[in-house]
Amino acid sequence: MPWLGTGLLTSSGKKWFQRRKMLTPAFHFNILEAFLPSMNEHAKILVNKIREQIHKSNEKSTVIDVAPYITYCTLDIICDTAMGVKLGSQYNPAIDYVQSIHRIGNKVIKRVLSPWLWNSFIYYNLTPTGREDRRDLNIVHNFTMNVIKNRKNEAIQQNGKKPFSTTETKVDNFVSTSRRRLAFLDLLIEQHLKDSNSLSLYDIREEVDTFMFEGHDTTSMSLIWSLLLLGHHPEIQERVHHELDHIWEQHNLDESMHLTTNQLCEMKLLEACIKESLRLYPSVPFIGRVANTDVEYENYTIPKGSTLFIFIQMIHRDPKLYPKPDSFIPDRFMEGSNSYVKNPFAYVPFSAGPRNCIGQKFALQEEKIILAFILRHFRLESITQFDNIIMHPELVLRPKDPVNIRFIPRH
Repeated sequence: MPWLGTGLLTSSGKKWFQRRKMLTPAFHFNILEAFLPSMNEHAKILVNKIREQIHKSNEKSTVIDVAPYITYCTLDIICDTAMGVKLGSQYNPAIDYVQSIHRIGNKVIKRVLSPWLWNSFIYYNLTPTGREDRRDLNIVHNFTMNVIKNRKNEAIQQNGKKPFSTTETKVDNFVSTSRRRLAFLDLLIEQHLKDSNSLSLYDIREEVDTFMFEGHDTTSMSLIWSLLLLGHHPEIQERVHHELDHIWEQHNLDESMHLTTNQLCEMKLLEACIKESLRLYPSVPFIGRVANTDVEYENYTIPKGSTLFIFIQMIHRDPKLYPKPDSFIPDRFMEGSNSYVKNPFAYVPFSAGPRNCIGQKFALQEEKIILAFILRHFRLESITQFDNIIMHPELVLRPKDPVNIRFIPRH
């Protein structure tokens, strides 16, 4: 894939194993906890942007398409935490980098489904879509590479000095944050400085681009579906409001304070809502695997080299595994529930096995923070009906049309 190359998502064999081993420490509990201030900060910006829309409407509530708001918020978070850059897309959605990422994602599946565009020479040189795609790829790759080179220079300058810098530096008009929160990019750069042959700057770019995609688009879709489902189930939403109000009051939280790991752990029902949303609408609806050996399954033999597609959404809606499979029932995931088969492969929104999603704890932490701030401040009413939703064939399970939700201030 020209965009992601052969990073952790698309690589295999020895390369994948080495990268996975190298990157696993970047998602240690202590590192994830260090990301909390950034996630809180951007979630509060999102709440303020929604409030601005209500103020502009001169009404007590407003209906907005939540998709762009959520997407820009998650993009800002992954840029801040993984790359150390304050992108500011919630304030300036027209940034070339932001728009380029969206256009590239839109074109991937379209090209996969168009065999006449598989030839790279024809696609990139003889079609308007391919030429636009090439321009967008250059924008994204150049931005990522500039950030990497800047961080490498900082690391070289800090060698033998203080291990962590608390200053901020400019990277092509974007603000690079303290190294204290750059666990992901720092790991890659440190390995590069030790052995540039095993990990070049282009290898680092592959991994950063991979995490930029996996870390914002999949998470934003999960959040959008969660909001839509809660907006259609006011009785469940009311229970979540009660849970959040109790946490805020118990810990005497105010507008200036950040949610902590302990407080997030208390959000049992909210977490169950996220998990149930991912069951019904997994961000990645299917995954592919290649058989390394002949596989015997019942009376069939799957030959070595075969590509197998696992349709996650169909597994999650299997009535043998989930009673009332099409219903939104978060209590399935509450402690002590027996509403679904306790099989590790019955619920796989983050895949399973050794190639499961390395950032799933990061994603769940981020989603809980964003949803907690939204639901603490607003009551939701979903205007878009599920019967009218058409799925768009992209890398993630994305609705084709706007997802309109009414936001009503609670406090």
